[in-house]
Amino acid sequence: MNAMHKQLWCENLQIKNYTSIYIRLCILLLLSMPFTIYVSPVQATTPSEITIKHDIEITFGGLVVISDTISIQNTGTDSLTHFQIGFPNPLTDHFEAITAQSLVSEPLSIDLIGLDSISNIYWFDVIFSQSIGIGETYDFSVTYAFTQLITYNSTDLENTVYFPEYPALTSNVTSCESSLHYAEGTVFANSSWGNVTTTRQAPLQANYNLTGWATFTGSQRLIDCPFAVRNIVLDSWGNSLFYDTYQIRNTGRDILYFFDFPLPPTAEDVIAYDDFGPLSMFVSELGESRAARVTFRYPLQGDDQTPSNRDVYKVTIHYRQLTQEHVTAASPFTPLTLNLQVLSSQNFIIDKQTIQVTLPEGAKYLHATPSPSIISSLLTPSISYTNQKVAPFTTLQLALQYEFNIFWAAFRPMLWLSVIILSLVVIVYVRRQKQTSTVSFPDQNVSLVQSLVEACGERTGLWNQLETLENDFDNRRIRRKDFNRRRRIFIQRLGTINNEIITLYKRVPALGTQYQDYITRLTQSETEYRATRTEITRLRTQLRRGRLSSDAYKKEKAEHDKAIQRIKATIDDIVFDLNKMIS
Repeated sequence: MNAMHKQLWCENLQIKNYTSIYIRLCILLLLSMPFTIYVSPVQATTPSEITIKHDIEITFGGLVVISDTISIQNTGTDSLTHFQIGFPNPLTDHFEAITAQSLVSEPLSIDLIGLDSISNIYWFDVIFSQSIGIGETYDFSVTYAFTQLITYNSTDLENTVYFPEYPALTSNVTSCESSLHYAEGTVFANSSWGNVTTTRQAPLQANYNLTGWATFTGSQRLIDCPFAVRNIVLDSWGNSLFYDTYQIRNTGRDILYFFDFPLPPTAEDVIAYDDFGPLSMFVSELGESRAARVTFRYPLQGDDQTPSNRDVYKVTIHYRQLTQEHVTAASPFTPLTLNLQVLSSQNFIIDKQTIQVTLPEGAKYLHATPSPSIISSLLTPSISYTNQKVAPFTTLQLALQYEFNIFWAAFRPMLWLSVIILSLVVIVYVRRQKQTSTVSFPDQNVSLVQSLVEACGERTGLWNQLETLENDFDNRRIRRKDFNRRRRIFIQRLGTINNEIITLYKRVPALGTQYQDYITRLTQSETEYRATRTEITRLRTQLRRGRLSSDAYKKEKAEHDKAIQRIKATIDDIVFDLNKMIS
């Protein structure tokens, strides 16, 4: 017995490489005891017969998703209430999310156990919804996701992905079959199992903690998504309007020309757009899954080494569904219940997702499950949720109850007309009661000045984006071809907005002499801005022709940049004063 325990202690010493003299003395002291008991850090208390199907999927966006389908038969003497599963500790920093459910889609709770330093395994505990009796069989699945596990070897021109070769369990597994699934456009080369993508281990030893690898060729997209916003608007005419906005970043080495965004099966009138207008897209269908394949306005450059060289893009997918497909009511005059499963991405982790539901005008919010983080109860009530680390397998089942008069849509025009007439009557009455007249701005005058304020604000924003683009080009963050293409877009937008501002400059002074001074100051500031920009362009040309050193260019450009910031601040002050006059 002592020899057996000595061998176990030696194996632990070999795994952890204990070098401390103090630890060695303690071990020798324990070995000298007449009875020594070795306890594994995690050990099954009830024998079971377990079979597992271990699927490893590499998504189109570079996410590694592990899905373990587990069948467990209780062959012990006690009921089973939970099940421990884990993965090798080196993958912990790349872990993002985990979920578990029965084969009838019943969610199961998961408790984090954490890292066991002896087995070097990161453990989770799946809690069954009901105990598994002696002799009973229970089937369930555990799905978890990892990011940044794909690297590129420029020498061999291959991608390498790392993953848990087999799941780690606290007891032996009767049989475990592991399979690799690659993304579209990639070709398998080799793996830690050999030249195969499927392998079977029977039996699989407890506390298995080896990290597997596989190599493949082809274009592998690597995407991350800092945030996504889903706005759901229920109108009074029976439509549900969806606005899904994603901000994505190309973190890989390959240029990204398009991407697939998830759609519900019943989505209609699908369109995609960015900040500049509509985008080219089509709806693709694969089995029961639907996606909008959106072609970006310009290719997204990536860089797997330098984060500052990665292009970021924001896109919105808009579509419509019939409200009756997910809204029910017991009778025409009872509260309505909205049951909606909010989709997640198919290909990447969403770091932060905001979901907002806006009810029809005139509706009354009652309650929702789960409880919303924000409730706005104005004329059009809305609720909001915020989720972190949303994975492809993450779903939010939303149940919202509200009251809504079905005749509201028909009587709304008459109601608003009555409100307008009543308001006019009150205004006329109040004016007649006043002994002295007050200065007022006609609606048309306010509209003209407001248009000028908005146009100036939009132009300042375009100036900032153009300056950022030129700085990126000076610092060699983008190529000349991409710089010229994107610069043309900004120049076209600036040309359109400048023509609009020139027209407003001619019309606004006619509204009153109080506006003439503002228009004059705006015109002077714009002239000074254009002159400063021309000077910067001249310096950039001299630098490229070798007539000006880099240090001299940076020094002079810094002075001009200060002047530009001062000019834009002046314009902002003028626009603020104009806006204050009409507010």
